[in-house]
Amino acid sequence: MVNIQDWVNQKYPTKEEKAKVSELYLNEPNLEGELDLKEFIYKNPYNNTIGCQVFISHFLDKTKIVLKNKPEVLKTFKLRNAQGTFDQDFFLDDTCSGKVAKHKKYQKKSNITEVDFSHKGLEGSLIIQDFPELGEINPWANKLTTLEFINCPQLWKIYSSNNNLSQLPSGLDPKVLKILDISDNNISLTDLSVFSQLVNLKGLWIGNSQRRIKQGIHNRFTGSLKPLRSLDRLKQLDIANTNITTGSEYLPESLEEFRCANNGFTKLDLSNCPNLTSLDCSNNPLTSLQLYNGGERITRLGLSANHLKDLTMFSQLINLEELDLRDFSVNSSLEPLKNFKKLRKLNICGNTKVLPQWEFLHRIKEITFADEEKDLKENEQIKAHRQELIPYHQKRKEKDNYKGEVEVIYYNILIFENYCKVRIFSLMSKPILLKAIVKPWLNSYSKLV
Repeated sequence: MVNIQDWVNQKYPTKEEKAKVSELYLNEPNLEGELDLKEFIYKNPYNNTIGCQVFISHFLDKTKIVLKNKPEVLKTFKLRNAQGTFDQDFFLDDTCSGKVAKHKKYQKKSNITEVDFSHKGLEGSLIIQDFPELGEINPWANKLTTLEFINCPQLWKIYSSNNNLSQLPSGLDPKVLKILDISDNNISLTDLSVFSQLVNLKGLWIGNSQRRIKQGIHNRFTGSLKPLRSLDRLKQLDIANTNITTGSEYLPESLEEFRCANNGFTKLDLSNCPNLTSLDCSNNPLTSLQLYNGGERITRLGLSANHLKDLTMFSQLINLEELDLRDFSVNSSLEPLKNFKKLRKLNICGNTKVLPQWEFLHRIKEITFADEEKDLKENEQIKAHRQELIPYHQKRKEKDNYKGEVEVIYYNILIFENYCKVRIFSLMSKPILLKAIVKPWLNSYSKLV
C-alpha cells in the first residue's frame, strides 16, 4: 500500500504548489488512504471558482480513497482502461451479429469513416486496428499515453489534443495525413524533423496552453522551424509555448495562420509567406518583425507584450480587422491605425500612456482598455474618475466559449455622437476600469465635452 497523502505531499511539497494544481492525477499503483484537499485552491481564471479536478487511475480502487476538506468546486473522474473500453464499448468486428450488434453505438469496422471518443476518461495505451475506411479520429481530452494505428490506410485527420502522449502517433501514412493536432500532450524533447516527411500536411498543432505548462505536463519541442520547409501545403501552424525560437524564414509560402506566442523569438522573418492572414506572436521578446509586402493581407494580429518600438512599421496593414496590443508598452501615438479602415476590434490593455485620439479609431466597434486591477492602481487620477460613465452602460447576457453565459457590459458613449462613430465599448470583466480610464481622455478633448 502507498499512502495517498504522503505521495501527494511528495509531488507537491508546498502550499503554493498545491494552490496551482487544476488537475490532480492519481496514477500511482496501490494508492490508499485519506487525502486532505484544503490546500488545493486553484482559482479558475474563466469563472473564478475555487477547486480542482481529481482523476483516479483505472487500476486504483476508488473505495479505498477518501477525499477530505473538499474545495468549493471538486470534480472527480474514475478513468477507464483505454484499450479494453475502446474494444468493448465502441466497435465490433465484421463477424459480430445478433442483438448486441444492433445497438446504435456498435458499427462494423469496415463501414466506419469517422470516430469521436473525446472526453471519455480513457487512460493508457491504445491500438486502433483494422479500420480500412477510417478517415477522421478524435480522442481529444483523455489520458492516453501512446496511440498506434494498424491497417488504417485512409486516416487523414487526427485530433488528439489534451492527452498525455509521450510520442507521436505511430503507424500513419505520411502521404495521406493532412491534419494533425497533438497540442497539450507530453511529447518528449525533440525537434521538428519528425514532421519533415508529412508532405501533404495542411494543419499542424503542436503547442501548449499555459495551464499545461504550469502542470509540468506539456510538449517539449525545441530548435528551428527549418524542418518544415518542405511542407508546401501547410496552411495552419501552432507552436505556442514551446522552445522553437528560430527558422521562421523557412516557413512555406502556403502558410495562412501562424501562432507562436510565448516562444522566445527575438525576430520573425515571414517575408516568404504571401498568404499569411493571421499571426499571433504575443509575449515574445521581438525586436524585428518582417511581413510579406508589409503584411497587407493580414486580418488578425497579436502583438501583446513584445519589444517592438512603435506602430509605424505596421502602417501597411490595410486589411487588418483585429489587433491585440495588450502590454505592448506603446509610448507613441495611435496615428498609424488611421489607415486601418477595416479594423473592428482593438485591445490596448496595459497601455495607460497612450492617448486614444478618437479620430484615428472611429471605425472600431469594440475597444478593450483594461481588464486587470493593476491598471487601476497605477494611476490615481484615473481612480478618481472611475464612477463618471455609469449612466452610459447597459448589461447583456451573452455566450462565451469558455465561461458559458456571461454578463457583458456595453457602454454607449452618447457624447461622441456628433464627433465620431465610436459608440460601443465592450469589456468582458471589471467594468469599473473602463469608466476609470476613459474619463481623463475625455477631458483632453474639448469637442467632446
